[in-house]
Amino acid sequence: MLQIRQKNLKVFVCSQGEDKEIIEYLNKNSIFLQGFLLVFTYILSEELRNFLCSKEINFFEQSYKKGLILRDLKNNKDFSPIQKVEKNSLQKVVNTLVIHRTIRSGEEVKSEGDITIFGRINSGALIQSQGNIQIFGEVNGNISCNGEYLIITSLQQGNIVFGGEIIQKQRLGDGAKRIYKKNNEIIIEDL
Repeated sequence: MLQIRQKNLKVFVCSQGEDKEIIEYLNKNSIFLQGFLLVFTYILSEELRNFLCSKEINFFEQSYKKGLILRDLKNNKDFSPIQKVEKNSLQKVVNTLVIHRTIRSGEEVKSEGDITIFGRINSGALIQSQGNIQIFGEVNGNISCNGEYLIITSLQQGNIVFGGEIIQKQRLGDGAKRIYKKNNEIIIEDL
């Protein structure tokens, strides 16, 4: 008997990068990437291929000489290769993203700045910020914060990565918490 299930697929495309920086990125985000597909537009080194398998991350790599062609269907043209840009060459003004609603399952909220959410984070949702995060609602989804602090009022089922480190649920306990780094050590305090 044939059994088929529909799944939404989210793909990350990596068109260039050094093994060391890719492994560092994957180590930092592996808990979130396990439900996604990574597509590499080049042939991987044996070291990177083994690392992906050890982290149980789904991936696809080009296996022919021409390489993968990514197409912009809206403009009917091929995407140009991604070029490296020096971090200091870009100056951005980033505001705080404020959300007054529930973040639904499968939804992703990503920001270069701070994020403040007055609502629930459902299971399967992802909140990711390079700035600070404040959540005033029940958290069942995944949170990744690279800012100076994270405020969370109620963690139920979700996962938290703060400053590249996974925070174990038992360290949080019950009630509102403030998470921050002091002398390279993660501090968790009651609010």
